[in-house]
Amino acid sequence: MKKIISIELSDDQCEKLIASIYMAGWITTAHLEDDESGPFNDLEQTILEQFTRQGLTEHTVLNEATGGYSFTEKASEEFDKILEEYDDVTFWEELSTRLAERDVNLMKLSGSEKAEKIMLLADKYDLELEKNGLKNVFIKNKQ
Repeated sequence: MKKIISIELSDDQCEKLIASIYMAGWITTAHLEDDESGPFNDLEQTILEQFTRQGLTEHTVLNEATGGYSFTEKASEEFDKILEEYDDVTFWEELSTRLAERDVNLMKLSGSEKAEKIMLLADKYDLELEKNGLKNVFIKNKQ
């Protein structure tokens, strides 16, 4: 059974919805091959179509050749900046945490000791990475 919902959105909510749809699409398809569509593609197309039909074309455009809808170049650039900021923060947080987990896993510690040591070591790595970036990160050559 297909449920149809209708909601009224303010201009600000429309902006946030379209940004959310872009980011959900990016997150669910970034790892796929170029010709694969993600699990949210149908939803994305439905929302982009509605935005375009309602004249909200600042962020959406109809591709006449394919009949599909996409984000304007301006919208893509705007939303990509948000994703780049997220990626940058996530990279550094993940790096310090994963380095700490790697090092702590070499120690013989109990579960609670392990979790506490990971947090302490991750904080230490955070400080080092904030100060020096990747300058002091090396990969040992075992050859």
